[in-house]
Amino acid sequence: MNNILIIPSRSELDAKASLELFVKNNRLIKPLGYDQSFESNAWGFGHMFPRNKAKSENRLHFTRLDMYGDELSTGKKYQGTPFNEPFLSFAKAMFNHLHSTRGLGSADSKLTALRYMEYAQRTLNGNSDPWSITPQELNFATQKIVENYESAYYISNQLDLIYREMVDQRLVSLPTVWTTFVPSPEIQRRRSDKEFDAVRNKRLPSPEALLALAHIRNHSQGFAERFIGNITYLMLCSPDRIVETLTLPKNCIVWKDGSKKQRMGLRWFPAKNNAPLVKDVLPIMKDVAQVAVDELIAMTDQARVVAKWYEENPDQIYLLSKHEHFRTQEWLSYDELNAILFDGKHTSITAYCHYLKLNLRKFGRTNLLRFQEVEQAILSLLPAGFPVLDITQNLKYSEALCVSRLNEMSGRAIYVGMIHPVNYSQVNSRISAKTTSKIQNIFEKHNLRNPDGTRIHLTTHMLRHYGNTVMQAGGLDEMIIAKLSGRKVTTNRAYDHESDRDVVDKVRKALGPDLVSKVAKAIGDKSQEDNELVTTDTRVYKLRAEFPGIKVISAHTTELGYCIHNFASEPCPLHGDHIHCEKSVYIKGDSECEHKVRFLHKETETLLDIAHKALTEEEYGADKWVSGYESVLERTTQIIGFFENTEIVDGAGIVLAGPNGASRILQSMELRLEKHGSVCGINFQSLDELKQYLENQSTKIENNHA
Repeated sequence: MNNILIIPSRSELDAKASLELFVKNNRLIKPLGYDQSFESNAWGFGHMFPRNKAKSENRLHFTRLDMYGDELSTGKKYQGTPFNEPFLSFAKAMFNHLHSTRGLGSADSKLTALRYMEYAQRTLNGNSDPWSITPQELNFATQKIVENYESAYYISNQLDLIYREMVDQRLVSLPTVWTTFVPSPEIQRRRSDKEFDAVRNKRLPSPEALLALAHIRNHSQGFAERFIGNITYLMLCSPDRIVETLTLPKNCIVWKDGSKKQRMGLRWFPAKNNAPLVKDVLPIMKDVAQVAVDELIAMTDQARVVAKWYEENPDQIYLLSKHEHFRTQEWLSYDELNAILFDGKHTSITAYCHYLKLNLRKFGRTNLLRFQEVEQAILSLLPAGFPVLDITQNLKYSEALCVSRLNEMSGRAIYVGMIHPVNYSQVNSRISAKTTSKIQNIFEKHNLRNPDGTRIHLTTHMLRHYGNTVMQAGGLDEMIIAKLSGRKVTTNRAYDHESDRDVVDKVRKALGPDLVSKVAKAIGDKSQEDNELVTTDTRVYKLRAEFPGIKVISAHTTELGYCIHNFASEPCPLHGDHIHCEKSVYIKGDSECEHKVRFLHKETETLLDIAHKALTEEEYGADKWVSGYESVLERTTQIIGFFENTEIVDGAGIVLAGPNGASRILQSMELRLEKHGSVCGINFQSLDELKQYLENQSTKIENNHA
């Protein structure tokens, strides 16, 4: 009775066989498209994506999560424990599959999702068998992600993606429908409460940070501070990602029509597969951009000279002209090595001999080094992928704006004959307030702090958010802002930090300065009345011809108020469903608007009762009517609550943020899929597959237009 034979189910055997075939097929593909071993537990990807992060981080380590005391390890370190088989081979194969089908975006998030998936299996069931993954384990993994990451929404989405790919590839013995329970960030839904203000303040640079940047720019000491001062000024001129700014070419400035009296532009090569373009720089910022670029060119000129030497002489080290005679020597002393590496400006050279793994030979009391070995050791320090800095635009080091000599950013002894790309971490670690960084914050170095004494915190991505927000506040069209940011209109909304108060303020300005006073007269508020006669019609009308001249860009009247959706950027996804639209504006004190909202509320209550009755009688489709009416009732209840709130002044505009209702077009397509299984003659397995197809077609059209 002690010998129990466990017979696997047919579905488990099928899933195991599918997994073996999946791994076998992906072994035939070069890992991440590069000539490296599939068996290696650390895959390099810096050579493919040099824009990503620091050189030391451009590797994917297939290591698992482990408990150390009460804390969960990150699994990122070299000494981490590799995944157990068969999860190890599955993880590598999944990365290869996703890279070949979707590209390697969000690589860190994908690897983190895989680590928590394996940790959940190992913790709950004591195995690492991918085919046996269950919704319970996925939920456990998601909960752990929520507990440990602020970006849990994005990591859990990658977990969702990986599981769907597993189901599609038939790698799961008991496949089911599972989606992450982590809600989208609050900033996408609520734009008027304290929580929104806190999130916005966290993502935007503080006034103190911007003033501190100006101080650093004008009182910089050393290469790193001068570089950061100029590179951040350049980012304030254009809302770029830091990786895009760091891979600008030296000749990045373009003058339209070849004249400096015309508009200035910056050559821009996007980091996320968008088409290259020349970005316009605001006239008020062109002098700032010009000075920043000129200073960066002057600072990094010597590094480009070194890079050019290695492009033309790949087998010889760069030497200063006064040290050229060392090429004819077979042996070098410590002092001569010091001259070659640091122009004699370093006091101790012994540590660098060990670092370069140089063999010392004793001749009497003197230690000598062979020149040929020194040359090979120094040549090995050339950056990966040299002479190309950025593969997306085939940018060479000798043509790049942001390149330095080795150790120039760190402030240590500078290798006069070796170069290094300036990377993201070298910039961010010097402006961040994180106390874990070993590098001194430049604001601390200059004794700059917040008024409450706390450390000034800044990231380069905050400057991108800031640039987008400034353009939004200035009334620039959404399509133009998205294009300048290298995104689509829909995806660029993550950078829109305008509150509902800001939007309402725009609407009030668009409607005219007389709105508040007219409404005040109609309700008898003497404090806001002016000298105009009281009128019975409190609404202020705008002709369509007047819309282009107002800050809102576009607007039109609706039966409930106003809509400020810009049809030039995209068609209305709700097709007139104003009650669910986050761009609908309701004016408190407008009797016509309030009457219609209350009528809609009462009508919806009646219709909801009828729908509930139909649901109890099990009429087909009644559940959809119930959910639809409940959504409308919730929205009208919120609006009426604002109307009855005595703290909100009359004349104020009310904007409800999301959730948006279902698109009429998508509803129609869903019905067509249910009935025919195809749309426009193309078969789709699900509505998600159809959405992905439409998004791909939209991207192709945008690229063709570009």
